[in-house]
Amino acid sequence: MIELTPLLYKGISEMPGFDIIQSTLREQLNEDDFLFIKKVYEVHYENKIAEDVLGYTRRDKFSRRKKQWKMKALKGLEKYKKDKTLSRGVYRHLVENYIMMKEYEESKGSSAFKKMFKEKDSDTAIQSFVDDLEAWSKSKTTRLIDYPFFSELSKSQQIASLEIDICMMVGEWLIKNVSKLVPAEIKDGTILFNEKEYLESQSFVERAPSTALENPYWGIAKRSLSPINKKSIFNQEEKALVGIEKKRLFEMDDRYSLLIESEVIDQYNKQIRTPSMADWRLFVDLINRRDKNFQKNRRIRVYLSELIETNYQYDNGDVYKDLMERLLRLGYFRIAYKDEDGSVRLRSLFSGMDIQRDKVNKGRWYVMAYVSDNVYDNVLKEQFINIYNKKVQHLENDLAYHLAFVLQKERILNYQSETEDISFMLTWEDLNSSIRFNKRTKKENFDEIEKALIEIKEKDFIMKDFKRYTNNSFFISCYPLNPRELEDMNTMKLSFPDNEKGLLIGE
Repeated sequence: MIELTPLLYKGISEMPGFDIIQSTLREQLNEDDFLFIKKVYEVHYENKIAEDVLGYTRRDKFSRRKKQWKMKALKGLEKYKKDKTLSRGVYRHLVENYIMMKEYEESKGSSAFKKMFKEKDSDTAIQSFVDDLEAWSKSKTTRLIDYPFFSELSKSQQIASLEIDICMMVGEWLIKNVSKLVPAEIKDGTILFNEKEYLESQSFVERAPSTALENPYWGIAKRSLSPINKKSIFNQEEKALVGIEKKRLFEMDDRYSLLIESEVIDQYNKQIRTPSMADWRLFVDLINRRDKNFQKNRRIRVYLSELIETNYQYDNGDVYKDLMERLLRLGYFRIAYKDEDGSVRLRSLFSGMDIQRDKVNKGRWYVMAYVSDNVYDNVLKEQFINIYNKKVQHLENDLAYHLAFVLQKERILNYQSETEDISFMLTWEDLNSSIRFNKRTKKENFDEIEKALIEIKEKDFIMKDFKRYTNNSFFISCYPLNPRELEDMNTMKLSFPDNEKGLLIGE
């Protein structure tokens, strides 16, 4: 158990802009900043839901007060220019500066005025104050204490405004450090949490190589069979690849083709199961089991029983057979991309997949997976999509598990330092870059996407909300990045330049 207030104070004292609030409280308002924060927490947040309090404060207090101050200051200036009437309070803030400059201009002359204020006259000069006020009002990062005329407010107005600022900061800290990251609850000003779970949450990461999100390996339909076109043969060095026909015209972009090594198709008749979202989860699990020798030999050796434990609800002979088939699908399927000049580029996840018995360890079955060049390159260069929240492992829908990584990639790429808000459009084309839409209709495919997004939203991580626009796109609103994700950001943006397709498909 940890007392909350000291931890809360330390966290807020490290936030941008707190030094100004602290000096104002101590030096001008004779307030103890520690006790001030403690009181704000107890009055507004104790035994309440932080998200609800922060939302109400931002909407009904913070944003409203910003808007009111701006409108009153502008109205006061407008009224004074119109009939020389000088109003009281906030209405005077722009006016008093305007009067001061006007008097200086009239007494010293235009030349002296220009030298002093770097503007030709008082009407032009006051506009810079108006611009500062507008910028403060519109900015999502400025606080009430940043109001250009804050020092001209009464003591009671300053204290009330700083209470709102601190209330915002308390909510932001609680959500970021307790509600989202720590397996904890707050009771009577004390944080209660399992220390072991806390330490695990701080080190947890689920990782997927970025290349696996850049080609449409993964189909939405769970057990979909696709026609084999044995007449469509593509030769790759010493291996012949056979084409897999699309079930729907819109399943993949026309530039993409799904292929499989010919040596494994003899056991199939006319149709074959293609990789699904369940196989995506298996792929991520397999990649994250690599050991210290991986860099030398690019191999991943795992007992099948270990994969069954994390990917199945039960264990029997049929499960082993199903797992073996899925592993072979990961090993033998290829994606071909046709360039505008007609050249074809191939991508794969693995270059080989051997399933054998361990002669030393009681004949246990194991898989020896050899990753492809591009996956190996991803691992060496640390080009991963990283998710740092354990909630990703609790997503039951395999498509939701895949979309969590898609959203995480877009969330980081769409981050802008000047605002914590992260939002973007996720279109059919965006999704089709890593998903095969192999359900019967476009609507059915997007219905499945929507169901998956709902589950992610209900788990309350990565994505705050979304809106669907027919069968074409989704508008996504995400949570701010945490410190570990901010560290990932620069690496991610270097890995995904504007000309993505040339980098991702080409060598």
